[in-house]
Amino acid sequence: MQAEKNNLAADPNQIRKAVVKMFEVNFSIQPAERVVVLTDFPDGNLLRNLQAADVEAQLQRSMLARWVYEIGNAAFTQNNFKFLPFPATGLNGKEPPGEVIEGLNDADIAVAITSYSLTHTKTRNDATDRGVRIASMPGFLVDMFYPGGAMDADYRLIAKRSLDIQKILEPVSQVKISNPTGTYLEFIVKDRKKFAETGLIEKFAKPCNLPAGEAGCSPLEGSARGKIVLEKGWHKYLLDGRGTIEIEDGVIKSLHGPGTFVNEIDRILKIGTDDQPYKSRRNIAEFGIGTNPNARRIDSTLEAEKIMGTIHIGYGNNFFMGGKVNADFHSDFIVNAPTVWFDEELFMNAGDFVSQ
Repeated sequence: MQAEKNNLAADPNQIRKAVVKMFEVNFSIQPAERVVVLTDFPDGNLLRNLQAADVEAQLQRSMLARWVYEIGNAAFTQNNFKFLPFPATGLNGKEPPGEVIEGLNDADIAVAITSYSLTHTKTRNDATDRGVRIASMPGFLVDMFYPGGAMDADYRLIAKRSLDIQKILEPVSQVKISNPTGTYLEFIVKDRKKFAETGLIEKFAKPCNLPAGEAGCSPLEGSARGKIVLEKGWHKYLLDGRGTIEIEDGVIKSLHGPGTFVNEIDRILKIGTDDQPYKSRRNIAEFGIGTNPNARRIDSTLEAEKIMGTIHIGYGNNFFMGGKVNADFHSDFIVNAPTVWFDEELFMNAGDFVSQ
């Protein structure tokens, strides 16, 4: 596994302003609200099997979460803050241990700065349905809080842009995507619920990442076909050459490219077997459009999928965005400079919006 470079700041004062802004703007925090800051840490199994750089990155992320807790606790004295570290699940979308459920039961606001995503889990969904305002921040890096970073964006403008795209997408039946590297993909989105992830987190909203900024939906199961061709650097396992993902009947059928890219993804998907949970993990689950002008990092999926001028294709779980596949995993491939057609209308041309 290729570790993301976290470069944790030596002084939490470097991120204090952005953390306070997150609670004030993204969460609209109110006096007396209860806040839990969640983070996962590598257990013994992960410590034995992860590369040293990955262990360091995960521990730094946990330290960053503690700083967020300490900054929030000091800045918002009328609120009740709780810091809750828990053993990492080791897989995006896998259900967390029971103490996370208990922590969310006692919260109005939850900040989940984790290495393994809680976004597409029943635990997160149930808490959202109860009205807990949750920011899922898997793989979050400290520089996202820096001036000019993805968290320093104008989230009211991002919200407007994302909602405008959601409105455009509402009546669409078919989506077609291509790009200069050879990507060609088409799928059906008719009658699927469209979403906008604005970053302005409300009660009973559906999952929200921070940094935020996207609009999209879940393709109809079985409808996607074509291929995704990824450029060097646009996936954490793709350090050289290009990676190709072949898609038929709505699922990933084959992978091609450098050995690390193919092997690490196939370790999760096990292409060639119909056994569960691997079959469900290969489902084409999401179509998303990035809307955050401050998002720039391509080595972090969390940020890269929000970059304006990109789209992303998620695979695995789509149940909590209106689909029918309740897999134990979800991740994304980011497509740079896409040309996108909604039915017969050109929406994006080589990464530039043309329909708004």
